[in-house]
This record gives sequence, structure tokens and C-alpha cells, in this order.
Amino acid sequence: MKKIVLCFAALVLGAAALTAQKTTQPKLDESKWSSVTYFNVPLYKVLQTEDAYVVIYAKNKVGAASTTIPKKWAKGNTENPRKLKFRTVRGTLQPFMTVVKDDGKFVRVILSVPTTKDTDFWGIADPNKVTDVDKDTLEELDLN
Repeated sequence: MKKIVLCFAALVLGAAALTAQKTTQPKLDESKWSSVTYFNVPLYKVLQTEDAYVVIYAKNKVGAASTTIPKKWAKGNTENPRKLKFRTVRGTLQPFMTVVKDDGKFVRVILSVPTTKDTDFWGIADPNKVTDVDKDTLEELDLN
């Protein structure tokens, strides 16, 4: 019985060795790689004023931080493309913010949020306490 099992195992190993193909790693052409990167951050709340959105987002470890996004970023033209876009989240998907960078420079921010503003997620901010409504780029977010 042992001889049969050993012969069968040798036969299987021999067949595997004969049918095995040489695998090589394909050559990667780095010239076709994109310089665009993005990261997603969970959102807790979006407060709005007449000129800006105050976005409260989750940090990596513990806690929350906020940033101001001017409403004028949602408008764009041929010379200056939009820097703010909205997407709708439905069902169990939680709101999140996507920050897109090209070669390390800010390109746009995408807010994936509920469309109805009568939910607890949306709120009103005190316009006297909101700053940076005229900024041109999104600062580095505090994620730690």
C-alpha cells in the first residue's frame, strides 16, 4: 500500500513538474503611470454658510477635524475647472470626502453626501466664525 501511495505521489509531482510553466513578471512601463492620487476621509457633518461649507471629518486615530471649502469652487469655466463636486450616497453607505491630487498638488475635492439637507448630517454654521472663504486650494488635512 505504501509503495502505491509513493508511486502515485511521485507521478503527481512529475506531472506537475512537466506541466509547470515559467512565470515571468511583465515589464512595467512607468511612462504610462498616472500622477493622480486620492484619499477618502469619513465625514461627520457639513455645516454651511452663504459662502462656504465647513466640513467636519474623521481623523485616522481618534477625533475629528474641520476644513472650510468655498462654495465658489463648485462653479468652473474653461480656464479654471471646478474644484468641488458632489456625489449622492444612499442606503448604508456613510458620507465621505475624496481629495484628489495631481503630482502632489490639490486638484479637487468630492463630497459624497446625502442630497436631502433636512437630515442631521447637514447644519448651519455661524458666518462670523467661518474663515478662509476666499482660499484657492485645500490645505493639507490633519489626519493624525
